[in-house]
Amino acid sequence: MNEYIEINDGQLIHLSKVKRIAPITQKERESLATLGAHVNAEKFQTRIERDDRTKTYAEQSIDEIASQGLALVEVQENTFIPRNNIIQAKNLTQQDREGFEQRTGRPMPSGFKSEIETKAGKVLCRSDAPGVMRSMSSPYRPQPQQNELTNTQASDRTDQTAEMSLADQRDAMIGRPSKQSKSNDSEHLRDR
Repeated sequence: MNEYIEINDGQLIHLSKVKRIAPITQKERESLATLGAHVNAEKFQTRIERDDRTKTYAEQSIDEIASQGLALVEVQENTFIPRNNIIQAKNLTQQDREGFEQRTGRPMPSGFKSEIETKAGKVLCRSDAPGVMRSMSSPYRPQPQQNELTNTQASDRTDQTAEMSLADQRDAMIGRPSKQSKSNDSEHLRDR
């Protein structure tokens, strides 16, 4: 597992400094666009919040970041933290909720059930503490794109292609039925 996330053509961020990772919102994109002509807000896909509350915007998607060997745990809808950053999780008590209100001057948003302590600070979570620990055992994995093949599919396709003649391979590339499949179809029809 990497200790760094690589974003934006070589910028490295140490994992221990990453508090949360989430897709960029339209509101953030609009805010970035007001910074001037030198900022192309449309190219950014992901927000990385650090332990000091600064935000870095990445051109890579969550899937592209996770594919760098990073195990992510979803703590809110589309909000992730690196699994290796999690120190502990505890269920929130009424005392925790009151303490939050005293510190911030506002009530804790509803729906949060636990607090996760990470190397980069505390994060509120909508799952209970046991749920957080369960999700650590099966972290988020990027989904293959529709046009990407899994290793098994690619291997099967390679085996099939090796058995095909060059003409059949060409026909398959342009979507024309091969002579082999035509003969199989006619044999099938004769058997009826």
